[in-house]
Amino acid sequence: MVARIELRRLSDDLVYVFDRKAGPDQKTGFCRRDAPFWITWRDGFGWGAWVGDVLTGRPWDIHIAQQSRAAPPEGKWVSQKDTKSYTYWLVHIDETSDGER
Repeated sequence: MVARIELRRLSDDLVYVFDRKAGPDQKTGFCRRDAPFWITWRDGFGWGAWVGDVLTGRPWDIHIAQQSRAAPPEGKWVSQKDTKSYTYWLVHIDETSDGER
């Protein structure tokens, strides 16, 4: 099981760490350690990064049919905040390892 994920920003190597948790809606997602920022599954959409109901990030090129509800897909993610956009690499960290897979 994926217990933690990291979003690694490609432009400057900044890393955001997310832990698997039950969200306010009692659905499992991944919450950023330093802010109430969630990556969750939504039916009909797949995995996305959300602030409330506002989509702020998503997998770049992985269609919902190729996504698993178990964890967000590894690989390239994109985000937008106001006028800025960023590209990240999402990495799964499992319970038995603190290293990269």
